[in-house]
Amino acid sequence: MECSTLTSGEPRLLVLSPPVIEIRHRKTGKVLRRVDAQELTACDLTGADLRGADLRDAHLTRANLEGADLRGALLTDADLVGANLKGAQFQNADLEGAELGNADLREANLSGSVLRYARMSAADLRGANLRGANLRKATMRHIRYNEQTRWPWFFDVDAAICR
Repeated sequence: MECSTLTSGEPRLLVLSPPVIEIRHRKTGKVLRRVDAQELTACDLTGADLRGADLRDAHLTRANLEGADLRGALLTDADLVGANLKGAQFQNADLEGAELGNADLREANLSGSVLRYARMSAADLRGANLRGANLRKATMRHIRYNEQTRWPWFFDVDAAICR
């Protein structure tokens, strides 16, 4: 199931019971769409409120989540390959085992998030905040980062890229 672009204002996601979720307008609360939480491939959820959402094993390949609020969301083993996550808020989110290859994480806030065993090859982390994130056993080959990228204290990015 492909998700089309939402044009009815700022979407807000509410988890009903897995795997069905409701996407609601942030201000009015009106239900814009009900979708299968597992299949959100190429979905436009720009600026969506996904705080605390249960998106385990979700297929978010090429999804647009620019500026989305995913604080405390459960994204274990989610497929976010090629997703636009620029400026998204992932504080304290669980992304253990998530596939983030070629994802755009520029200026994303991943502070306090769990990225254990995440596959982040060729992800763009320029300007991202990863302070306090758990990057244990994360795959980070060919990532892009810059001097604005904030790493966890005592994290050796050069060693991590070589794994």
